Amino acid sequence: MARAFLRIVVLLGVAGLLAGCGGPPRSPRACPDWSRGLAVGETSFNAPVALYAAPDGSAIHLAWGQVSPDGDSIHYAQIDAQARVVQDRLLPIPVRSPRQVRLLPDGQDGLRLLWLNGIGEERRVVAARLDAAGEVVGPVVQVSATAPEADGFAAVATASGTEVFWSHEGAGDARGIYHVHLDSAGQPAAPSKPIVAGGIRPDAAVGADGRVYLAWIQEPKPDEEHVCYARFDPDARQTESAERLGRFAGGTKVRIYGPTVALTDKRAYVFWAWERLVSPIYLLSAPEAGEGECHYVALPLTEDGAPPTEQTLNLPIIANPTYAPAAGAYAYTALAQPLRDTDRLVQVYGPLPGIRTTMPGASIPPRYTQWVGVNSMAVYMPAPAAGSRDEMALSVTFLTATKRSRHLVIGVAYLAAGDLKGYQIAGRTATEAVRPTLAADGRGHLHLAWLEPGGVRRYVVYYASTAPEARAVLNTLTPRDVADAALEGLWSIIEAVSLFPMAFLALLAPMLWIVAYLVAKADANLESRGPRIALAIAILLYIPAKFFLLPPDLLSFPPFYDRLSPAGANALVIGLPLAILGAALGVMGLYLKRAQSRSLLAAYLIFGATDAFLTIALYAPGFLE
Repeated sequence: MARAFLRIVVLLGVAGLLAGCGGPPRSPRACPDWSRGLAVGETSFNAPVALYAAPDGSAIHLAWGQVSPDGDSIHYAQIDAQARVVQDRLLPIPVRSPRQVRLLPDGQDGLRLLWLNGIGEERRVVAARLDAAGEVVGPVVQVSATAPEADGFAAVATASGTEVFWSHEGAGDARGIYHVHLDSAGQPAAPSKPIVAGGIRPDAAVGADGRVYLAWIQEPKPDEEHVCYARFDPDARQTESAERLGRFAGGTKVRIYGPTVALTDKRAYVFWAWERLVSPIYLLSAPEAGEGECHYVALPLTEDGAPPTEQTLNLPIIANPTYAPAAGAYAYTALAQPLRDTDRLVQVYGPLPGIRTTMPGASIPPRYTQWVGVNSMAVYMPAPAAGSRDEMALSVTFLTATKRSRHLVIGVAYLAAGDLKGYQIAGRTATEAVRPTLAADGRGHLHLAWLEPGGVRRYVVYYASTAPEARAVLNTLTPRDVADAALEGLWSIIEAVSLFPMAFLALLAPMLWIVAYLVAKADANLESRGPRIALAIAILLYIPAKFFLLPPDLLSFPPFYDRLSPAGANALVIGLPLAILGAALGVMGLYLKRAQSRSLLAAYLIFGATDAFLTIALYAPGFLE
């Protein structure tokens, strides 16, 4: 016993050592077209990181803000085509609480770095120039006006420089969106000019023809949000033909994402989303807390298009969707299909579950077997890939469910002609994956960054790609993977073994009956009629004891049930326990046929042990998943 325990300790030690020697952590592979995620650093802010992909895919640039007792900073990382981190540094720029970090090409083989700097009334949009290696070139430039303070901004690169739109969300006449043009040297060409009175949360995109498109939110009254859209004339510095695309209720219990605007060859897409927040006091949360919706409008870039209609982006809640071959404007080979018949739950066994949840990550109530035909109740954090192609690639965070748990994952939805064509799960972690940022290179490969919460003001930054060079490197097996698999397998064994005491309890009640019979009759030989009747009674007692004493939802998870049709799954749920019972009776029958001395207690123990072992072996993997 001591030697076995020592071996387990040594195995755990070796696994832990391997886990620490395998380089940066990698996330599980989420989809055949995507690489695993590579952990490239940590940020202090629950916000998307800056991400820019070189047109040839040879360099991927990332940047994010950090705060610490030692001082605030902006972290820069560069990843090459083989998914190697070739640059990793804190930029030598004096910053304070740097938020909303953005990276844009500057037209001179360098990058324009922009961010919100400062807190409270001192918050401003500032910019700096980086060379191709991420080194700071030149001074930091204040972009927004001295007053009022900036609460958010958007920026796009154009042929003549950078168009910056920043907003002030305070009360009074200063509330609104302002415009600044940065020339090729990164200097403001003119002071900030107000362009949208009362507008907040601006976002912009530039088309292949150089036209700029702007989206923002207006609040005509408290807790009422209007999503607006217009073309913007950089020369006249004014919007053209503004229109309202949608409206929704805001408030303190709602977190708003977007609006964000992106373009294809023929359409402009405007996305926005909201999330119902969970109260710090869980019992005070509304029933819909944790849920979220993503809406969008696809508008023709020409004036002769059909009137736009608001649509909801629905993605299935299924954690492991089936992918079918597909091709399009981006370098994907297979897509999962959206649901056509929504809000339909196929029940295999047990009471109908409630689809609404109180918060992401909550356990699915017991006896749930299949999530089929159910759209996720949380789709938000939209982040499209910039650029003009025939299709739109949009990254989102959405909720998926397995048999026993729920997780937020990163999905990439592909839209064509204004409709959802298909989607992929592109990123997942052991806990939650949030705040995606998506970029495309000139080859049609996508590059994705997201965050995994890792503690108070600590978020791990992950990077993944569809580029074949990155997939070849990141999808290889590492010592850390071997160690993680060993630890996970060992833990699964421990969890499965923990179910055997419950199975022993199911064996105990009929065994007490047999002991009582033997004490009363003192006849254990199954050649006699009395012991055979006692054995039959023990088996009949064992069957209900097994169902009542084992975990109530254990038998709801037979193997492969989620790969069958509803009728087949129902048959499996009913038929597998009968098959296990038959196998146990068969093993007991072999004992009775071959044993010279057929004992009542031995026959029962052989039957019960066989039934319990097969039940745990077949049901535990699905139950513990």
